[in-house]
Amino acid sequence: MRIGLDLSLALQPSPSGTGVYADGLLHGLLEAAPPGLSIVCGYKLSRLGGRRFLPRFDDPRLAYRPFQDPGARLTLGHLDVFHGLATDLPSLLGCPKVLTIHSLHTLEPSQVSLDGPHRRARQAARVQRLVARADAVICLTEDGRRRFLARFPSFPANRTRTIPHGVDLARFKPLEAITTGECTADAETRARLGVPVEPGAVGWPLPPPPAGYVLHVAQVQRRKNTARLIRAFLRVPAARGRLLVIAGRHGFAAEEALVEAASPAAARVRFIGPVARADMPALYRGAAVLSLPSLYEEFGLPVLEAFACGVPVVASSAPALPEVTAGAALLPDSASEDEIAAALDAALTEETYRAELRARGHGRAAALSWRACAERTLALYRDLLSM
Repeated sequence: MRIGLDLSLALQPSPSGTGVYADGLLHGLLEAAPPGLSIVCGYKLSRLGGRRFLPRFDDPRLAYRPFQDPGARLTLGHLDVFHGLATDLPSLLGCPKVLTIHSLHTLEPSQVSLDGPHRRARQAARVQRLVARADAVICLTEDGRRRFLARFPSFPANRTRTIPHGVDLARFKPLEAITTGECTADAETRARLGVPVEPGAVGWPLPPPPAGYVLHVAQVQRRKNTARLIRAFLRVPAARGRLLVIAGRHGFAAEEALVEAASPAAARVRFIGPVARADMPALYRGAAVLSLPSLYEEFGLPVLEAFACGVPVVASSAPALPEVTAGAALLPDSASEDEIAAALDAALTEETYRAELRARGHGRAAALSWRACAERTLALYRDLLSM
């Protein structure tokens, strides 16, 4: 079987969740590959400048090819299946095409305030165009699959699958599972990023509170609820002396969060921008809590990575986080500042509960590997070729 895989969104040093998915799925496919499998790693010509960030392997099963539509077949060659990871499904490839859906919120009227009107219209038109070209669709949660079929009732249900993301447990591991040398390297990474974790490092009075900051890994935007998180964090007594570290580039309505962080009371809020993937395990391991109280998610990959690193999680009850967290996180109402603050307080102060959250999170992460994701994806490819 010769698979074409669109890695366009992985071609950056700090990729979004979709780019992390592209990289993780490629690793998983190589690990789970049956005999005779080969993969053409495609990337759009418009992203040619990012080639140095392509996942590179010295593996004869891999080939790297740019493509542009129309005419993608000229560079990608003969394929049995092409898998688009949210950016494109080229026409005239002469093979079945699989699409992974990452952005259904742009089609849902109830979520109209979460993006600017122009971006929302552009994204919605792109999703509709890609679905029209797809022969099979992967959704990240069962809730997402139900919403997809409700939005596209004419799409054959037997050509849809629910396949969750995975996590690299060899890289994302808890503090107790790393060596002394790795612990030292973690501290150096956090110092370079400007996020001290050691007690006393933020200027709190003696005796210092427990080590660790509250971490938010997401684009700074309305959909991620960043402004409300800042307000809730500043109300939590147990957070005094700690930092709220926000790792991600600025997105739609980022100014709402920036205004909240501009007050003197918000001196403990630190925006560190997008973080390279190589630095993410150290950033998670330095956190006391990860908070992702989003108004809407298709998956929420930082939750899985925090679970794997042994960090308690405060997420939200919004789609699709209850399904992804599977009872291993606190899920306040994303519209309630009071509930988010109470959940943060509990996650920071109740040691028995923190230990329980860590244990549940570790179990959830262990159940969702990139290999498992790849095996289910390969099963879809085979099913599609037999239809």
